Amino acid sequence: MVFWVFEPCPILETADKNFLRDLRLALLAGIRVFEELEGHTLVLGGEQLLTAVKSVPDVLDTYYANLAVQLEAKV
Repeated sequence: MVFWVFEPCPILETADKNFLRDLRLALLAGIRVFEELEGHTLVLGGEQLLTAVKSVPDVLDTYYANLAVQLEAKV
């Protein structure tokens, strides 16, 4: 039983790294809008900002879905 507890650790580590990478990329898309448009961000980049923010829950959903599949394959 102890073996089962430690076996998923590499899976969790890889999944966490992938999640953080994907989350950073999603947030970076929003930051780029601010960098490119500066003071005009809300007027000209509002739609781009919303797209970036709306992608964050998708990143989390993907993380949990992929993690569930990988962990179930080990059981």
